[in-house]
Amino acid sequence: KSFNPSFEDQTINNMMFYRNRLVFLSEQNVVTSNAGDYTNFFPSTALAVSPSDPVDLETNTNYSSTLHAGIEVNNALVIFGQYQQFLLTTDSDVFDSRTAKLSQLSTYEFDINSEPFIIGTNVGFMGPDKMYEMTNIFREGQIDVQEKSKLVFNSFGPGYSITDSAKDQTVVVMGSHGSKTLWLYKYFKQNSQEDVQSAWVKWEISNELVHHFFNKEDHFVV
Repeated sequence: KSFNPSFEDQTINNMMFYRNRLVFLSEQNVVTSNAGDYTNFFPSTALAVSPSDPVDLETNTNYSSTLHAGIEVNNALVIFGQYQQFLLTTDSDVFDSRTAKLSQLSTYEFDINSEPFIIGTNVGFMGPDKMYEMTNIFREGQIDVQEKSKLVFNSFGPGYSITDSAKDQTVVVMGSHGSKTLWLYKYFKQNSQEDVQSAWVKWEISNELVHHFFNKEDHFVV
């Protein structure tokens, strides 16, 4: 039996941290390092399973789903394929190869050139020409996904894949590479399910966008 990680000879699409482990997304697999040992992707022994051993899981659905991005929420990791979303979590206090599970959350189209972002306590993500908000993200039960860009659907177009959010400022900024237009989504929430106020604003910048990002209270545009 080979103990090589499944990303061997495959493309690594994204990297992130979760539960003191380095996580690689490769093809249909989620591969983590050993706990606390970020460069070690091999089990300590072939004779027994250790809680610190790496985790290597493959998505099991009726459709092929290459994984592209992920974001941590509550005590789980939401992982995005182009047409499916998954939840990496555990029912145990210890996250290891024996207790980890990867379950399907939803089947929305995700812009693979973008990254998911935080909207309050929820998760936002971009479709090809839409912005969605995912709520009720728990280990069990049905999640909710709402299209938040429906109010500006006639003006909002494809390609807004350069996204960043500032939780303290309650704002999300979306841009398209080479465009002079930025979209801002401003929100104020009563709780995770209820928006007290929300608004869309379009900014025109003087030159074509390369990148933008938040640093604490400041928003930088390149």
